[in-house]
Amino acid sequence: MSRNGIYYRPQPWYYFTKLFWYNIGKVLEQIFARKCVPRLRANYFALLFHIILTTNFTPLASIGFFICVIYELFDRSAHVSSIAPEASAKVFLKRKTKSISVFTNNTCLMPEGLSRVNNLPFTTDRATLIGDIIINACGKRQDEVINEDIPGDLDVICLQEVFNEDAWNILNEKLRSKYPYILFDAHRVRVSSLKFTMVNSGLYIASKYPIVQSMFYPFKNSYSEDALSGKGVLCAEIQIAEKSSIIVATTHMQAPTSSFVKSSATRVEQYKEMEDCMSEFGDTAELDVQAEILCGDFNTDPRSPIDDACLKSQIFEDFRDPLAHCELGSCLKVVSTRLEQVQTPSGLKSVLLDQDPKYVWSSSRVNRETGLVESLENGSTRFDYILVRPATPSPISVTAQFHTKLAGLTDHVPISAVLNLQS
Repeated sequence: MSRNGIYYRPQPWYYFTKLFWYNIGKVLEQIFARKCVPRLRANYFALLFHIILTTNFTPLASIGFFICVIYELFDRSAHVSSIAPEASAKVFLKRKTKSISVFTNNTCLMPEGLSRVNNLPFTTDRATLIGDIIINACGKRQDEVINEDIPGDLDVICLQEVFNEDAWNILNEKLRSKYPYILFDAHRVRVSSLKFTMVNSGLYIASKYPIVQSMFYPFKNSYSEDALSGKGVLCAEIQIAEKSSIIVATTHMQAPTSSFVKSSATRVEQYKEMEDCMSEFGDTAELDVQAEILCGDFNTDPRSPIDDACLKSQIFEDFRDPLAHCELGSCLKVVSTRLEQVQTPSGLKSVLLDQDPKYVWSSSRVNRETGLVESLENGSTRFDYILVRPATPSPISVTAQFHTKLAGLTDHVPISAVLNLQS
């Protein structure tokens, strides 16, 4: 369905299930209010009220679920919602330089109840602030590995965990004046005994330049709550000159849920899937591809022995990690995300530089004697990456850095990279 230059992926069950999921969300908001640190007050009257409404809307939602199952039998393709200027208004933006800058961040813009589990409540407020900060960014690049500001020259924005519908609508409205080409709500319906994708992938791409084509590749290997969210790889071919393009792909890989060892083994399989989908998408390129960029939340820690097999995947052989030399972390502990020390760009920068395990996740290893997973207490877990693979023989210089401007708004530290292309 297309409206005002926006294409929405087909969801024939949407109006049958909308009120059910809305009230489920309100129930979870109250249940998980006390999960936050400091705690939020729960409204038990609201909890009871929305439980009653959830019960009332369950029969209607059951019809929607049946429609979803039938739909999956006839349409097993992936769909991506998108925004682009009307055909008559498409004007290619000529670049003033030969560089391209890419920004990535896991935003934790989940339904409010689940955001509270992650100690990041007030999803729509955070989405508004994140959109405002990105669209108004005017910082300059620095030589330091951590920049408190966000540069004003960003060309492509890649976000993860944009699961909340209100949140992506807010981001779309905030960003489309500067980034008129947007991909969001990437999803493939799956209904089976092992997997039911209740929510989308959470992947989001916004670009200054035209998106020539796009494709979403859902992961075949996942488990636990990751099997309920349709995680995968969202690929876009972006035109940067009359006859040339770059491929930008963003992903969110298996989270370390229930078992660090099991999740790492699952990611090994996902890396193989990513290798295949990057190759498949690259073969369909319509223009002369200058470089391929793969970014997002890999949930892979370069300093954790548990993830050694992940780091030996072909992806890390083929792509360059401009932050491979850096030992700083990018992921905050759940209990620390609302603490005063990490609520300002300068405070968050200080915590990252100190590699303080009180605030930043630490790497893990398996104790050979006990077989148990133990923390290395190094405060330097990095789950976020921007990887680059040149598509031409000409060398490409790449620089990357962390940004702390979104302090207090998400539990991951944004990263940006600048590619200096030859054309």
